[in-house]
Amino acid sequence: MALARQFRVGMAGLFAIVLFVVMLMHFVYMGVLGQGSLVAHKGAESASDGLGAAALAKLSEIEQKIDELKAPPASKSPTKCPSCPPQTVCSSSQDGVRIINGNFKSEGVLPKILLLSPMRDSVRDIERYFRNIYSIDYPRERFSIGILEGDSHDGTYERLKRELPELKKKFHSVTLVKRDLHFSVAQGARHLHNVQTQRRAIIAKARNELLVRALTDEDWVFWLDMDVARFEPNILHRAIAKDKDILSINCVFQRYGARSYDLNNWQETDQSLKIRKTFQKGEAVFEGEAGREFHRRHLSELRDQAKDGLVPLDGVGGCGLLVRASVHRGGVVFPPFVLDNAIETEAFATAAKLAGVQPYGSTDIEIIHE
Repeated sequence: MALARQFRVGMAGLFAIVLFVVMLMHFVYMGVLGQGSLVAHKGAESASDGLGAAALAKLSEIEQKIDELKAPPASKSPTKCPSCPPQTVCSSSQDGVRIINGNFKSEGVLPKILLLSPMRDSVRDIERYFRNIYSIDYPRERFSIGILEGDSHDGTYERLKRELPELKKKFHSVTLVKRDLHFSVAQGARHLHNVQTQRRAIIAKARNELLVRALTDEDWVFWLDMDVARFEPNILHRAIAKDKDILSINCVFQRYGARSYDLNNWQETDQSLKIRKTFQKGEAVFEGEAGREFHRRHLSELRDQAKDGLVPLDGVGGCGLLVRASVHRGGVVFPPFVLDNAIETEAFATAAKLAGVQPYGSTDIEIIHE
C-alpha cells in the first residue's frame, strides 16, 4: 500500500511539473512573438532578453528534474556471500530470502533458523550429531537449536546437559527439553505394524511440544533426525534457496545419489490412488511394511521428473525437513492421530495440503543415512 501511495504522489508531482513547463513555454513563446511591437527602447529590450534567458535556464532545470524522476532508483550492488553455494549471490529482501534470476538473495541479514531434533536413547550417535550440527555453514547469530529428550535409558539427557555450555557458545539460543512420554519399544521392533501407530503418535507429540517450547521469532524451522550420518555444510543455504514453504530433503542410503532411506517422502501414482480406496477408515498405513506394496514413488525415483531439483510430494519424512515458520504458526503441525490413513510427518503433509500449502521434495540436496 505504501508503494502504491508513493507511486500516485510521484505521478501527481510529475503531471504538475509537465503542466508548468507547458505554460511557461507558452508565455515565453508569446513574449518572443510580441517583442517587436511591445518593446519600445533598448532598456526594455534588454530586460526582455534577460527574462527569456532566465526562463530558458528554469526550463533546463525542470527538464533535468523530470529526467531524475523517470530514472529508476539506484540499487545496492550485491555482495558475494562467502558461505553460500558456488554461483550464488547474496543481495537484499524484506523478510529474509528470495529467488531472483535463479540466485539465492538476501538483504544483508540472513533469515533466522531453528534446528529441532527429538531424541531417545541416542548416546550411540550423539557425538556424530554434534559434529554434524557444528559443521553447518550458517551465521551462528541467526542459528538456534532445540532438542527434546524423552524416555531414554542410556544417559542421553545427561550427555546433552554436559554439552549444553558448548552449544550455548556456538548458537544464538539453545532449548533443551526433558519430556518423558512413557513409551518404550525395542530398537528392532519399532517398525512392526502393531507398534507403528502408537510409536509415530508419540513422536508427533514430541515434535509438537518441542516446537511450542523452542520457536520464538525464527523464520524457518529445520527438523533433523539425530542419527543421520552426514550432509554438505551448505545444506541450509541450498534448502532455503529453494523458497518453498515445506521442503523435504532426500535422505539416502550410505552415499549421494543412492536410493531413498526415508520412504515417508512419497508421491501418489494412479495405481497407489486405486489402492488407497481399499484402506479402512481410521487405518494408518506405513511405507515399507512387510508384505504390502502401495506403488507410491519415492524421492530417489522422482529425480527424472524434478524441475530445478524439486518435485511436489503427498507425504514427507522428518529426516531433513525445512518448514517456513509461518506454516507452523498458522496451525500446521504433526497430527498424533490418523489423518487420511497417515500419521506424524506423513499426516503433516496431508494437513499442509488441506491448509493450501504444497509440500515439495528436493532431489538435488541429500542427507546420508547409514
